[in-house]
Amino acid sequence: MKMQVNGNMIKSLREKRVWSQQQLAEMAGISLRTLQRLEATSTASHETVKSLAAVFEIDAETLLPQKASDEASTATSNPIEKRNFIISLFALIIAHVIGFYGVFDAFGREAITEDVFKLVKNLLSINLLVTMGICLYRGYKKGLLDKSDLL
Repeated sequence: MKMQVNGNMIKSLREKRVWSQQQLAEMAGISLRTLQRLEATSTASHETVKSLAAVFEIDAETLLPQKASDEASTATSNPIEKRNFIISLFALIIAHVIGFYGVFDAFGREAITEDVFKLVKNLLSINLLVTMGICLYRGYKKGLLDKSDLL
């Protein structure tokens, strides 16, 4: 019999341990397809939930879905995680500012040609946009940001 589980939590626990889906499936004694389906649909058998809980060394009840208000309060009740997330965003921006400074400085000293300057500047700009987008999306999905923070 299938039951609802917190597929996002299982995926998050797996990713925190830097395990592939294949590795977790093997440790839990389930098929890779079962794990993929579980993470995608958030449904699993009771036996699968017990196996995963044993691998993660947590209570099986932890893998069951919680009420939305419980999840929101848990995410917002961790100010240290939110602070670390914001510090990471600032570090990302500072790293790109330093990169831009280096590119413009090299071009000003005529150490690189105009074509190379344009290419590197554009690649650095695209990299900044993509990495910021990914970081903001992940922060939003983890509950570290809400829509009012992004405005």
